[in-house]
Amino acid sequence: NADSVWGSLDHTINAVWSLNLKARYAYSEFDQKVQSLFGSDGFVADLPLMLPSSWALTNAELFQRQEEYSVLGNALAKFEIGPSENTLLFGADYSQLNDEGFINADLGPYGLGVGAVDLMAPEFSVAYGNPDASINSPSVRNTTYGGYVQLQSSFYKRFHQLCSLRLSGMEIDFQDKTSGAAAKTQTLKPLPRIGGVFDVTDQVSLFAGYSEGMRGQPFVNFSGAPRPELSRQIEAGLKFDFSGRLSGQMAVYRIERSNVAVTDNLDPGLRSIAAGQQRSRGVETDLIWQPNEKIGVLANYAHTRAEFTDDLAGVAAGNRLAMVPEDSGRLWANYRFQQPELKGWSMGVGVYLRSGAYLSNNNVFKTGGYHSFDTAIAYETQQFKLAATVKNFTDEDYFQPYGYFAGRVAPASGVSVFVTAVVKF
Repeated sequence: NADSVWGSLDHTINAVWSLNLKARYAYSEFDQKVQSLFGSDGFVADLPLMLPSSWALTNAELFQRQEEYSVLGNALAKFEIGPSENTLLFGADYSQLNDEGFINADLGPYGLGVGAVDLMAPEFSVAYGNPDASINSPSVRNTTYGGYVQLQSSFYKRFHQLCSLRLSGMEIDFQDKTSGAAAKTQTLKPLPRIGGVFDVTDQVSLFAGYSEGMRGQPFVNFSGAPRPELSRQIEAGLKFDFSGRLSGQMAVYRIERSNVAVTDNLDPGLRSIAAGQQRSRGVETDLIWQPNEKIGVLANYAHTRAEFTDDLAGVAAGNRLAMVPEDSGRLWANYRFQQPELKGWSMGVGVYLRSGAYLSNNNVFKTGGYHSFDTAIAYETQQFKLAATVKNFTDEDYFQPYGYFAGRVAPASGVSVFVTAVVKF
């Protein structure tokens, strides 16, 4: 279950200055009970425990609870100096994320499972039972705070730039109630961001940007002092808009991540250290075609190469990150009825396509590519919207990587219907 509440307060002081204050509280919890496989390579289970095709069964439970508090405020000033139009922003924020949970597993009286299954002739004859032994029960509190200043300017309505600097603080408080291990770290780091857009014509613009980031570590059982994860991103591309009929953008990017949590192979409990290095490079495109008020077509495509740049995760540098498809795209067409008796009604249909993705970081097995057709129908007025969406209405049969342990897949959910209602006031 997941619940959240948020609020926002805006106040205009005069024609130049305005103030904004936001606050948010969120809570989520899940308790997942499964009967899982393990083989001679552990829970990755790429290799059978007993040749030729038998794996051991274990009862497992994964529990996680997250609670978040956040508040931010800023002051905004809009003014002109000569040929420039400027927006100056001062702000500060504070947030706290409490993340705790445990993994319980029952490996049987001799550590060889509570049963076995031959996947050449599968028969699951052992019923699930709640496990007793706790593998780990860490809790991580990520506290983020900082202040920032940002200037966004346009010169001669042709060149647009953004420069910002954030002094960001991060405090990570880690505790493992099972082993008694505890560590607390604090990091203060300046995070710059700069970007620019140049309007070549009224229809075509070029853009480029660079930014740095820092974030806390999620639900991880550390063997040493935790450190925040760091990132650097650079991107460039072009945007176009031809009379509102055809618009879109194309971009290339590169993201480098450091201090990623990876398994500490020197630790007897195979806990984690914040030391891994990863890189993602790719191309993204978006296209919107709207020849008239009735028809709208959306198309997008992404090519991503996400890989390890060191061997600290226990795999060779250059191995691909698990569960990240190399290619994905979507095509969606929407039709708005213009007849007076059907005013407010619309319907759409589309297809999502995705290439296969590796199941684990060792890149041994990979899912196949798949496609899924969706459709939707909606009725909307100024105050009300009712929509029904049917996912995978052709009931395509495919498998996706599943992020529980590693090396797992989950079958497609089949035909799914979602109904949403929105009231505006």
